[in-house]
Amino acid sequence: MKIGKALLGVCVAIPLCANAQNDIKSSTPESFLSRGILMYGDRNYVGAIDQLRQLHEMPATASMIEEADYYIALSNFERGKKQSVNELLKFINNYPTSHHVPQCWAKIGDYNFFNGKYGDAIAAYSNVPVSSLDADSELDLTYREGFSMLRIGKNDDAKIRFDRLSNTSRYRDAGVFFQAYIDYSKKDYASAIEKFKSIKSNEELTYASQYYICQIHFAQKDYAQAISDSRKILNSGRSSEFDGELNRIIGESQYHEGNDAEAEKHLKAYIESCENDPERTSQYILGVLDYRNASYEDCISHLGGVTDGQDALSQSAYLYIGQSYRKLGNMNSAAMAFEKAYNLSFDQNVQETAFYNYALTQNDGGRTPFNRSIDIFETFLNKYPKSKYASNVEDYLINAYMTGNDYQRALTSISHITAPSAKVLGAKQRVLYNLGVQSLSNERTDEALYYFNQA
Repeated sequence: MKIGKALLGVCVAIPLCANAQNDIKSSTPESFLSRGILMYGDRNYVGAIDQLRQLHEMPATASMIEEADYYIALSNFERGKKQSVNELLKFINNYPTSHHVPQCWAKIGDYNFFNGKYGDAIAAYSNVPVSSLDADSELDLTYREGFSMLRIGKNDDAKIRFDRLSNTSRYRDAGVFFQAYIDYSKKDYASAIEKFKSIKSNEELTYASQYYICQIHFAQKDYAQAISDSRKILNSGRSSEFDGELNRIIGESQYHEGNDAEAEKHLKAYIESCENDPERTSQYILGVLDYRNASYEDCISHLGGVTDGQDALSQSAYLYIGQSYRKLGNMNSAAMAFEKAYNLSFDQNVQETAFYNYALTQNDGGRTPFNRSIDIFETFLNKYPKSKYASNVEDYLINAYMTGNDYQRALTSISHITAPSAKVLGAKQRVLYNLGVQSLSNERTDEALYYFNQA
């Protein structure tokens, strides 16, 4: 409720002396009350409290004391005192039937609203009867209730409030904007765009609407339109909280459009503007671009901020990190990254590639002993017998068989492959032959004959 109307209400409720200006310096309880209320109206809250507290030392009526306590609580509230909410609650408890109680609840609601305590704000506002408010105050409360509900995820309840506001002249644009925002959050993009575009008289909301329209084009993968609209806003010369996010939209859209240089420029501008952790998708794209540019340490750094999730993005990030470590010659770290990518199953192609690279890394001096790498290659062929990497893996295995001279181990290994190719069977033939030669040289004729027959 506005101060002017509050004062009007007080004047109606309390029979002040008609010649109040003449006894402004009087020492009667009525005079102290009048001066206190006038000082409150002039925002002299300390003076108001000083005057109104005097009534507790005078033969004032109960209604005067109630009125004084109300304005003392309001004065402390306006001064921003931490205990002001408690004083308003104390007034409510002391005077539960007072006609000021709704205004106390409204003030408590406002305190919580402006301090971001939206659940507490809603609880306080629920104690304010509409009949106790003038038209403007009712609209203010409806808006704050709706906004608070939106912030705590009660979109359906919020929409009811914003539907009411959209039919008023004072809050029409705000009501329509938040209706559009709720549509946007529900991915009802057609309805959201229609509402956002209808907002034209409020400069701030028009600007915010243009931003959300860019977000919608991006969500719909209309990257060309997202880039065009976002650039128009950025090039308007108006600096705002949306600039960083607009750079993100342009950067990620340019990446999807195949424009790496533009993508990198805008995504770096976005990350530099971030006060909190940047979007994982942006860090991922920058990491991929780093890899393409052979900036492997930067790639590892950017993608390190992506691996905190259990999803396909994290899986792919681990694959790139492993490849970067491999390029840098750090086989142990590469193997660990490939193993993590392989152990995630969100993208089968990434999982297969990670397993292949994991096997190669072990074979090239990773943290697993050489003989163990043979088991890994076997497992790969059994799991991915039709893989595009199968032929390469078979070459690695055959080379291991032939150079290791442990032909019995090689024969055992080949028997573990459930669907051996002609190449593997050729290797098996050579292994059997070599086993026959070894047996013959050791004068184990029957054993040699067995192996030769098998070969």
